[in-house]
Amino acid sequence: PPRVGHLLVTLAPETLPAGALARLVATGAVVFAGHSEADWDDMVAARAQGLRGSTHLFNAMRQIGPRAPGLVGATLGMDALFAGIILDGQHVHPANARLAFRLLGPERLFVVSDAMPSVGGPEHFLLDGVPIGLREGRLTDAAGTLAGAHLCLAEAVRNAVDLCDVPVAAALRMATATPAAAIGAGDVGRLGAGARADMIALDPRLVVRRVWQGGAEVTCDKM
Repeated sequence: PPRVGHLLVTLAPETLPAGALARLVATGAVVFAGHSEADWDDMVAARAQGLRGSTHLFNAMRQIGPRAPGLVGATLGMDALFAGIILDGQHVHPANARLAFRLLGPERLFVVSDAMPSVGGPEHFLLDGVPIGLREGRLTDAAGTLAGAHLCLAEAVRNAVDLCDVPVAAALRMATATPAAAIGAGDVGRLGAGARADMIALDPRLVVRRVWQGGAEVTCDKM
């Protein structure tokens, strides 16, 4: 099959026909589990076919039970799986985030924004036709269900440090080298010859002050 490059696909492995995940991986796609009720056996089978990690750890997935590790337990308990986590103080309790960091380390756990339009635009918008609004730092529908995050990646790094006691160097790695490794991209997430010259400068409080894209400095709002 044709190669697709650094494409990350999130799916529920328990819903796939036999061999489908392996065929998807053979195209070059990176496959993560998410929005899934997969159990331990489902995850073992998916890992054998090339599953590389889990999307939005702890959210929209089967949790750990006393006799059923679930998708969360499989991610934390298996070797070599990556996991993205939303550190906005809303989606995951800091204690759970600290546990994930302790078990996976900055080599396998990385931060994601799951950012919605409110980060750089209106506080009220439609998501698949459903009205979503920002209320006390939470993006929810009328029923109060979380719908994405009001979070940029720099803030996720700050929250990793402030809320989850992650060392600064590890938090920066969780936003750069680790997600790059998760998708097998060698030209991003690092400073060095052959890498993209896309960079930011942070102040001591981890606030973005300068941005370079392709080696050229661009203007941006402080975040």
